[in-house]
Amino acid sequence: MMTQARRVEILGEKVKQLRYGENPHQKGAVHYKTDATDPLALNKFQQIEGEAPGYINLTDLDRLVETASRIATGFHDNFGKPVYIGVAVKHGNACGAAVGLEPKLVVEKMVAGNPEAIFGGSVLFNFNVDSMVADVLREHLVAGGGRRILDCISAPSFSEDAIEKLSRKAGKCRLFVNSALAMRQMWFMQTRKGARFRQVCGGFIMQDGELFDLLLKEEWREQLGLRAQDVVLAWAVGSTSNSNTIVLAKGDKLLGMGVAQPSRVGACKVAVMNAHDAGHDLKGAVAYSDSFFPFPDGPQVLADAGISVIFATSGSVRDAEVAAVCKEREILLLTLPDAEARGFYGH
Repeated sequence: MMTQARRVEILGEKVKQLRYGENPHQKGAVHYKTDATDPLALNKFQQIEGEAPGYINLTDLDRLVETASRIATGFHDNFGKPVYIGVAVKHGNACGAAVGLEPKLVVEKMVAGNPEAIFGGSVLFNFNVDSMVADVLREHLVAGGGRRILDCISAPSFSEDAIEKLSRKAGKCRLFVNSALAMRQMWFMQTRKGARFRQVCGGFIMQDGELFDLLLKEEWREQLGLRAQDVVLAWAVGSTSNSNTIVLAKGDKLLGMGVAQPSRVGACKVAVMNAHDAGHDLKGAVAYSDSFFPFPDGPQVLADAGISVIFATSGSVRDAEVAAVCKEREILLLTLPDAEARGFYGH
C-alpha cells in the first residue's frame, strides 16, 4: 500500500509540446513523463504518421492502454490464453471492444459495438495492422460506400500499405506504434497499479492504483460456460470507464454502455438504448455494474432487455430485493463485496 509522506513532489521530464489542451484556447499543453520502466508508458509510443497530438488524443490513448491491459490481465488470469484485442475509445470511454483468435473478426466485432460512436474516435490493437485490417477498419458497417474517419490508431506495427490507406489529409489521423502492445508481450503484463494523482483546487489527491483483478470462482465458471469470457470483457471495460457504468457484452464483444450516469438505473437504460440503437440482440447477454444496485429497478430494466447474467458488487441495504428480482427473472447474479471489487473509475 502507498505510504503517507509529509511532502510529495511530482517531477516530470518534458516529452513534447501538444497542439493544445482540452479546448483550442488552452495552449499550454505539454506531455511529461515520470515512469521510465512501464513499457506501455505513453512516451514509449512512437508517432509514425499525422500531425502533433493534442491533450485529448493522449488522454484517450491512456484510456485505451488501461482498458486493453485489463482485458489482457483478465484473460491471462482466468483462461490462461492470450487473445487478440481491439478497443475503441471516444472522449475517454470505450465505445467498442472485442477479443478473438482472428484479427479481422476482432476488428469487425469492435466496430459493430457502436459504429456511430467510433466515428472520429481512437482505437488500439495488440496485433499488426496490415492492409486487410485497414480495409475493415475504414469500411466495415460504413453506409454508402464511404470510409470511417478516425483520430488515432495504435498498434505494435503497421504495414506500409496500411499506413497509406489510413492516412488522412492534413495529418488528421495519427498513427502510433509500440512493440510492447504485441499480444505475446501484453500477455505477461499486469493491470497498471502505480499511484494515481488528480488535481483539485489548491492541490492534488493521491491514491493507490487499481489493486483488484477479477478471478472467477470455479462455481461461476461452471454456471457461465462460454459466457465467462463476456463477464471478464465487460468487467475490464466497465472498470476503466467513468462511473456510474453499466456494460453489456455478448459473443466476445461490447454491445452497449451506460457511462457516467448519476443513477444506476439510468445507466442501465442508457446501456440498453445504445445496444438497441446499434441493432444488437441482448437476449442471453451479460451485464457488468461497477457497484451495487441500490434498488431492484436496474435489474428489472436489464431483465426486460433479455440479460441473462449480471456481475455486480454487494453492499446495498436492498441486496435481498435485488437478488429476489434476479431469481424471479431467471438472471444469474454474481456478486463480490463492494469494498473488494467496486470498479469506480475516472472521477
